[in-house]
Amino acid sequence: MIPDNVTPESLRLRPALPADCRQIWRWATAPDVRQRSVQRKPIPYDVHIKWFNEKMNAEGTRLYVLVLDEVPVANIRFDRVSDGIAEVSLTVSDQHRGCGFGRFMLSKAMSSIYDELHVSRLLARIHDTNVASVRLFTRAGFVKSGEETIAGRVWGRYLRHAPATDAVEEGS
Repeated sequence: MIPDNVTPESLRLRPALPADCRQIWRWATAPDVRQRSVQRKPIPYDVHIKWFNEKMNAEGTRLYVLVLDEVPVANIRFDRVSDGIAEVSLTVSDQHRGCGFGRFMLSKAMSSIYDELHVSRLLARIHDTNVASVRLFTRAGFVKSGEETIAGRVWGRYLRHAPATDAVEEGS
């Protein structure tokens, strides 16, 4: 639950900016985040800068930052990984976890991402020990569709289909 003192005006999801590079690296390199990631090795900052710039310029990627009173508190990324599917990954700063910011950010970003990336499904790969992420994504409508082994660890594959549209075709 987002704290009562947080107003809708103080919470905003915006596209990532070049100035966000270092903060996103800090979140990504936190030891607990590395343990829940596919790639568990430390990330040198120069490697992150290259990755960040590639993601910022990739046609099939959208990277957003959630800000609270203009201070970054989380980020979410969508990468189109195949025809019709985008993979989602998110990180919430450790001091803002458990407050509903991840749910708010995921919901807000999903409202337009299907059209932006021209995809019909979203994929989240989550290690089963990451109970908070499993809960977050299942509450957001993701359904476990199987498992896969990556880097010697088993990951759950969670999928969410684009919401059905209620549009009525002309002439109907």
